Amino acid sequence: REVDRLINYSPKRKTLFTQLSARDDSSTGTVKPLCPTRWTVRTGALESILKNYSTIMSTMEEVNLTTRDEYGLKAGGVLTALEKFDTLFALRLSPLLFSAAE
Repeated sequence: REVDRLINYSPKRKTLFTQLSARDDSSTGTVKPLCPTRWTVRTGALESILKNYSTIMSTMEEVNLTTRDEYGLKAGGVLTALEKFDTLFALRLSPLLFSAAE
């Protein structure tokens, strides 16, 4: 959910993400938001994060390095989480679990 907020709620960060995704052939260029109440429709959002994983990491790194406000700090925290094996494993496993409920 934090990824969606950091990218989609700011035109500057959205433009940065779009520019970085244009360079990456595997990126779709969009990050779908997670629905906080409907757990059964999360598969699309999780798959969009997986398809854009490297672009999201590049965006978070750029925002962390160039922005000196709370959003730069949040981007650093998201980047740290994305670099962990547990996060990637959960992102890979979650669509398999949630797709069965859809």
